[in-house]
Amino acid sequence: MRRNPDSRSPVIESFFVDDMIPVVFHRPPRGFPEGIVLCLHGLLSHKDSAKFVQICNEAAIRGFLAVRFDQAGAGENRMPLLDGLIPDRLRSIDRVMGFVRKSAGDLPVFLLGSSLGGYLAFLYAAQNRRIQALASWAAPFDVHPVAEVVKERFAVPLGRPMSLGDVPEMGSTSKALIIHGRADNVVPPDEGYRIYEKIGFPKKLVFVHGADHRFLHERGRLLAIRLSLEWFRSANFLCRDAPPSFMNDNNGGW
Repeated sequence: MRRNPDSRSPVIESFFVDDMIPVVFHRPPRGFPEGIVLCLHGLLSHKDSAKFVQICNEAAIRGFLAVRFDQAGAGENRMPLLDGLIPDRLRSIDRVMGFVRKSAGDLPVFLLGSSLGGYLAFLYAAQNRRIQALASWAAPFDVHPVAEVVKERFAVPLGRPMSLGDVPEMGSTSKALIIHGRADNVVPPDEGYRIYEKIGFPKKLVFVHGADHRFLHERGRLLAIRLSLEWFRSANFLCRDAPPSFMNDNNGGW
């Protein structure tokens, strides 16, 4: 399916990868994309959440091919859960990545993950050096607290690793932007500090005052989107780490 109601709107295309994984492309209204933004939703979210539709639209308007999809156990995904939610979702990311590479060629790939999606972005990037850069929103450093929820909700174990501290390759994972809301009462903001201290440089940590776990307020969400896309654009030119910074959600633009 391909939709583009006017020349200023992203071109929307829908696919089923391996007849199991629903994937949606948001292509730039005009011209060739400068990179791919692969979006990873959270534990109980899905590809069609208002947040990820907005992220993908904004990314496409600004020249990226943005991709959203349902991970294993979410939305319309038909993949069986076999080894645990974490390894199964990583497997779904890998399948979509292969499909995107075949469809879009050898463009730079950026990951944008929210909550557990941010956690998975770090795990995937640690094992896949072709990831150019990543941005995480409200990502946890440790996911032990959701193990029981996962077992009850999905009837499978969470799987491993349950902490980014257990991933030796994290120290060499770089070009990561960590965004965390100061009003996040689901994943404590200190988790952002822990991730920041673990990864390599270049890196950046931004706390957004007034933003909650889901970045529900429009200004805070637009700010996070803008910072993420600017980070991806600058990824080829980063050469040093930056100190943690603090921003108010009324600094959002667009």
